[in-house]
Amino acid sequence: ITGSASQTAGASQNITVTAKDSNGNTVTTYTGDHALTFSGASDAPDGTHPKTKDKNNSDVNFNSPATITFTNGVATTDMTLYKVEAAEIETTDGTYNTNGSQNYDLDVNVTQAAVDQNKTSISVSPSPADTNRPVTITVTATDDYGNPRSSGGDTIVVTVAGANSDTPTVTDNVDGTYTVTYTPTNTGEDLITAT
Repeated sequence: ITGSASQTAGASQNITVTAKDSNGNTVTTYTGDHALTFSGASDAPDGTHPKTKDKNNSDVNFNSPATITFTNGVATTDMTLYKVEAAEIETTDGTYNTNGSQNYDLDVNVTQAAVDQNKTSISVSPSPADTNRPVTITVTATDDYGNPRSSGGDTIVVTVAGANSDTPTVTDNVDGTYTVTYTPTNTGEDLITAT
């Protein structure tokens, strides 16, 4: 299997599968439709499965056979990975496989997609809070597929509204988390949002 060694979560890349003999020569008689099962990549934290395309351009999840058409021992397909990881992509047709040599599989470093505000989480400590005692708000940024960010640099604004109102300064922890401390002075309920 050949293709790019890096990929963003949720993006697809075109990969090439070449049938080779034990000497590394392309087997040009390996032609026509073959059902290949791809493996070696994990589901994303939100459960999205890695996938390839079959000959009809339909999505097929990893670990399920996808029928791909070979010409003179070579076929191409699109592959989409979703979990941030170092994936080692393998394939088999049930008889032949890429497990025998590191030269035959495809190693892909999958990186985070853009931050998804709808999947980013906020936690507050202590909860419930007391008046005149500092409260720490932690924002954990994740991408579209629930992969936590491993670096900082995102623009995060935290707003406190309700019994207390504040737009405290956000500290970038440079690991995908952001913290804020504020001290409520009034009794009542606060609504904390992050954008």
